Amino acid sequence: MIECLISRGNCYFSKNQELFQDIKKSELANLGFDVGPGDFIFVLTKNRNYFGNGLTNLIIKIFFFKENYHINIFELANLLAVLNLRRLNILKIRDNDENKCIYNFLLNEPCKINYLDLNLDAFLKLLAFPSEGPSNFLKYNKHSVYILKNMNFSDLKRVLTNVEGCNVDIVKGLSQKTHILSSMECRLSLYITAILNCNYSKIASLNAFNVLSKTRYIPGINRRVK
Repeated sequence: MIECLISRGNCYFSKNQELFQDIKKSELANLGFDVGPGDFIFVLTKNRNYFGNGLTNLIIKIFFFKENYHINIFELANLLAVLNLRRLNILKIRDNDENKCIYNFLLNEPCKINYLDLNLDAFLKLLAFPSEGPSNFLKYNKHSVYILKNMNFSDLKRVLTNVEGCNVDIVKGLSQKTHILSSMECRLSLYITAILNCNYSKIASLNAFNVLSKTRYIPGINRRVK
């Protein structure tokens, strides 16, 4: 996913992006990214049941943010390592109306973090690009968390319809085991725990679950986040 990298200590940055060409060593300590009330973090997994008609369901689990928060990559890497999570791909997806710059960096230790910031069109092309042999998506998705900027669940469901040539539908999932903590829910919980610095008070205060507008999470409502 990352090509043409240049080294800055323990970090590697995309070589064809001027944004990181002259990064100062002192700035590395603050390297990170921001999330806010218009964003949500999610994980995906393939539904093991096949329903025919050439359609595959991708089950989604989401965390909505109530307030702005800055995530420090080095702190995140240290906490992921404590949780024995040795690898994480972070894909931050922007609206096409925003800055179309695509950049990425790779942190090798103590946890390998592959961070990719791209617009929606680039993200959809990344998913739709057919791969040879076993699915690349299935390989990296199980180690990935996605951040959707200034969009709603209905926006994602409307545009994400193809993964490597397969028609997909983003669904909430109605398993008979919904009352039991699933592997993907556990994975998202651990990611959120690390992202919010293992601070339960912070996790509880930033979780927008109890104050969400229906436009944020109900499929078919396409009103954009302001």
